[in-house]
Amino acid sequence: LRQSPLVAGAGLLMAAFSVGEFLSPITVRRLRTGRHDLPAGAIAGAIAGATLRVLGVVSAVLVDRLELLVWLVVGVAFGAFRYASRACFTGAAAEAGPPEDASTNLAATMLVSGLAAPVGTTLWSGVIDQVSADAAVLCGGIGSLVVGVVVLAASRASNQRGTTGT
Repeated sequence: LRQSPLVAGAGLLMAAFSVGEFLSPITVRRLRTGRHDLPAGAIAGAIAGATLRVLGVVSAVLVDRLELLVWLVVGVAFGAFRYASRACFTGAAAEAGPPEDASTNLAATMLVSGLAAPVGTTLWSGVIDQVSADAAVLCGGIGSLVVGVVVLAASRASNQRGTTGT
C-alpha cells in the first residue's frame, strides 16, 4: 500500500467499497438464484476473499495511478461481495430454525461474530507489524477464500445428506 498520500488513496478505496455496498442487493439477487442463503453467502465470501487477494497482489506489484485505478475497480467488487456475503449469512441465520427463533438465531450469530472480531483484528495487526500491509491483505484474502470454500462444501454435503435421507 504505497499510494502517496496514503490517506487520499485509502479514502478512495473506502469510497469504492461503499459503491460496492450499493451494488450488493443486485449481487445478492444473482447469487441467490437457485441457491439458499448459506451457499450464496459462502460463494460471496470466497469471491470477496479472491478480490482481496487481487488487491494485495496489485499493491505489491503496481505503483502510482495504475495501482490506484485497479484499487478502485477491485474495491467496488470487494464491497459488493463482502456486503452480499454478510446479507446472505444473516438471512441464513434468521432461517436456521423456526420463525419464532429468528431473533435468537440472529443474536447468537452476532455474538459469535463480535467475539471473533478482536481475534481477526489482532491477527491482522500482527501480520502488518511483523511482515507488511501487503502480506496482511494477502493473508486476509486467503483466509476469506478458504472460509468461503469450506462453508460451501459443508453446505453442499449437508444438502446431499438431507436429500438422500441419511
